Amino acid sequence: MNTRQLDRFFSSLKQQVRMVRNAQRERDLFIARDFSVFDYIEPNEPKVSQIVADLLRPNGEHGQGVVFLAEFLKQLGAPVDARLEDARIETETPTVHIPNSKKRVDILIDLTTSGVGVESKAFGAEDQPGQLAAYASELEERFRGRFTLLYLSRDSTGPSSESLNEGDRQALEAAGKLVVRPCLRFLKAWLEACEKASKADKVRWFLRDFSAFLGTIGEQDEGGSVATKDGDAELILSYALKDKDDLEIALRIGAQFEEIRRAVIKRFSDMLADYIRNALGGSWQIENRGMFDKQDGIRIFKPTWPKDWWVELAPDLAGGRSVFVGVRNMGSSAVNETVKQQLDVLKRGSTGGTWPWYFYLRPPCRDWDSPDLLVKMYEKDTGLLDSLTREILPVIEVVGPVIDELTAAKS
Repeated sequence: MNTRQLDRFFSSLKQQVRMVRNAQRERDLFIARDFSVFDYIEPNEPKVSQIVADLLRPNGEHGQGVVFLAEFLKQLGAPVDARLEDARIETETPTVHIPNSKKRVDILIDLTTSGVGVESKAFGAEDQPGQLAAYASELEERFRGRFTLLYLSRDSTGPSSESLNEGDRQALEAAGKLVVRPCLRFLKAWLEACEKASKADKVRWFLRDFSAFLGTIGEQDEGGSVATKDGDAELILSYALKDKDDLEIALRIGAQFEEIRRAVIKRFSDMLADYIRNALGGSWQIENRGMFDKQDGIRIFKPTWPKDWWVELAPDLAGGRSVFVGVRNMGSSAVNETVKQQLDVLKRGSTGGTWPWYFYLRPPCRDWDSPDLLVKMYEKDTGLLDSLTREILPVIEVVGPVIDELTAAKS
């Protein structure tokens, strides 16, 4: 493979991609393929659960009665021996049957004689210690053993052993009381079935948009391949298979893709760290550990703060995926609850492990393996830098005085 072969491959492919995208723009005049209400709002884990719950309600404003609930239970494979019209759907249901427990079930489907509890990890939130064990105990008490606990995981791994020990997990699965499914695949299959069953055009369009939004949360499949626009993918594939030389070039480029991404993200994260530093001023310290691997992150703190506190922008998954902003406390502190309460006013977040509060960025900034986003990073897009900085600064403005006060109390 030489420079001339590479030039020929890329110049010809660029011309064809340009033609395909021009054709797509023409079609979008009539179908607006990429237009969605979800581009203007910021659904997080609780909001996604709320939307799912609203669709499940037999008397919901969707007007489709029990159809969506029936499709959900069919997808789950849960036995139903009650009138679905009488079902009650709740969100954030407290575990009232467990003494001193403050845990909440994401979605509870009360079928009067049995029930379904749903725990969603669509955004990759960490399991809490004893979380699934508490939910199983709660459902056992509420429904006298007639329940199904659906764990919708970010991938196919299921709950952690800290959330539910292996022996209890095996017993629950053997009894059909615990079902583990990949979250996005399960929900998208259910939404597709709902779309086919719905009799209202308005509802069908919403279901389509919701399904497409869920696809942006997990743009990688289980094999780790990056999602591309349909037209681009077909065109690139046809070029790669055109002849032996083009196939060799495509394979060699593909083999280096992770290193290309790593280099682009490294350069951009350096630039973003400088951007944040300039926005905050000299009293703040920025520590950039990169944004590609799971343990990476851009840490922001004051030199006077306790060493176990900082604000961080970090990827939750390898490859710069599932990027979130959070406040981290490596020690234990009574201030954790205050931090969460104050930041929840700004934006409803989650809690887990050493993170008193965090939230996942909305697309397109959540997954840094997107080709479109990587191009913006390479171009040093100021709009992207501004957008990410605007996600971080309000968090610092809220939590900064709280940790300052904690620092003063310790001194």
